[in-house]
Amino acid sequence: MREQILNAMEEIVAKSGLKNFTMSQIATTLHISKKTIYKYFKNKDELIKDYVGEIFESNSFELDKIMNSDSDDFGKIYAILKITHKYRLPVSSLNEIKVSYPDLWNDFISLKEKNISCIFELLEHAKKIGKLKEDTNLRVLAKLLIKVGILVTDPKFLNDNEISLKDALNAIIKGILYGIVNDNRNEQLGE
Repeated sequence: MREQILNAMEEIVAKSGLKNFTMSQIATTLHISKKTIYKYFKNKDELIKDYVGEIFESNSFELDKIMNSDSDDFGKIYAILKITHKYRLPVSSLNEIKVSYPDLWNDFISLKEKNISCIFELLEHAKKIGKLKEDTNLRVLAKLLIKVGILVTDPKFLNDNEISLKDALNAIIKGILYGIVNDNRNEQLGE
């Protein structure tokens, strides 16, 4: 039942937000009593902490799997950006975590730094084998990819822009890694 409660949170949090959902919403969704929920979680804050903690733990595990996979560097970057969707948290919930749950916010920052570090490592390798220009600022690029990845994998962003997750991620990869400027870019940049 604990897992069912945590799974029900995804839809409820997407609608109500992390702080505004109620235990009654969970009970109604699962057709159980609130008393049943309290057998597994002593209060709403504990439920939120477990829910968010499991999301972050799952993301970290997936990240390790990606880094150990046989995909090429850009395939791994694509996969890392895709797992940001598995946060299962709207961007607005991240703001709620920042304000109300500083320990969880620190965990989020650590996870984000781990994602950035992995992308940086992949970009460094791609640069070493000649797939990226020598003057590419890898730290900025890695952070940019993560920031944009979090934004475009937010379900609200996808719905508002009527775009699939796959198309949004492809747009990031195409636009940021492969570039959007024609071959005469040096002239356009005034170089």
